[in-house]
Amino acid sequence: MCRITGSLTAILGILVAALVRAVGQEPLPYRDQARSLEERVADLLSRMTLEEKVALAAHLSAHAGATRASTLSSSTPCRSGT
Repeated sequence: MCRITGSLTAILGILVAALVRAVGQEPLPYRDQARSLEERVADLLSRMTLEEKVALAAHLSAHAGATRASTLSSSTPCRSGT
């Protein structure tokens, strides 16, 4: 849990820093809802550093693992002979 919280905090910090830089500038393409999803994703990825991309991938991977683990632990065990 601590690892996920730390990753989430790092990602939020990165996003806040990016938003602070953008204040007072023209709207960024990745925030323009009139653009296609593909354009927006490509623009955002082009602005991210390698470290930001790795942190995001690690966060998503950890979240997927936690979701998978909670799904497995909450499933009803099979009863033999039924």
